[in-house]
Amino acid sequence: MKEKKSNILSTIDTKTKVLALISLIAEALFLGSLPTLPSNHTVYALITCATILIISIIGIIMVELAEIKSSDKMKADNAQSFNLKKELSEIVSLELSKHCKYNKKDNLNCVIDFYETYRHINWKKYIDNTNYTIDIVVYYFDSWINTNYENLIDFFSKPNAKIRIFVSDPHNEHNINYIQRLFPDSSKDELIKKIETTGQKLYEVIKKATNKTNSKAEFYYFPNILSYSLQVFDNKTMIYSIFEMYRDFKIDSPAIIIDLEKSSHLTEFVKKEIENIKKDSKLIKNGA
Repeated sequence: MKEKKSNILSTIDTKTKVLALISLIAEALFLGSLPTLPSNHTVYALITCATILIISIIGIIMVELAEIKSSDKMKADNAQSFNLKKELSEIVSLELSKHCKYNKKDNLNCVIDFYETYRHINWKKYIDNTNYTIDIVVYYFDSWINTNYENLIDFFSKPNAKIRIFVSDPHNEHNINYIQRLFPDSSKDELIKKIETTGQKLYEVIKKATNKTNSKAEFYYFPNILSYSLQVFDNKTMIYSIFEMYRDFKIDSPAIIIDLEKSSHLTEFVKKEIENIKKDSKLIKNGA
């Protein structure tokens, strides 16, 4: 709308100045012809010239005043618009601060640690500091159990200790094809063996634990492929990682360690995920 007004004023200004220029030229020509006029017409001619000149000057002045007024109004409108945007921004920020439990800085406080590669995680620390539950979502974890064998035996010796491992069902053709795509260094038969061995070793570990009091080991086949890798300790600490699309023999994906106690949203998210995975999964009692 402002641009339209500006264009109109510009058009008026140009037309008026052109008309004024034509009037002045006509007036000059008219004055130049005065000596040829009869003497009794000279006074009327001068009055006519003066009238044209005055009208031209008034027109120019009016256009200039209109431009000044329009410019002042645009400045006032811009200032008002800026103030309105500022007020709206302050109102929105205030309302967001009322309803958002965490800001960006608080959310980052949920991150306890970060590992460039999954292979550098200090698993002993997390297992030793866990008293009740370890929930694991992976494709297979046989070598992990071998590496942490003694620590897992100690964990199962704690009262009510429980480990649940959820893996993608290797006997589902779609699943094993996808898993073999992720782990091209192993054949399908080798991958099926790794997955089955994960369950067998889990049940083997709990049998080795002494002084067990209501300790449990559960191994599940999930009917679908997995989107992530999770290890959750006592529902307080979560190790979150991704599966490499182009793995080269050893796992090399990064891992994020998250403090679930600092985020009720993440706590509920993980709880929901694991509960639904369990609901859709089949318990494999003998590990294979």
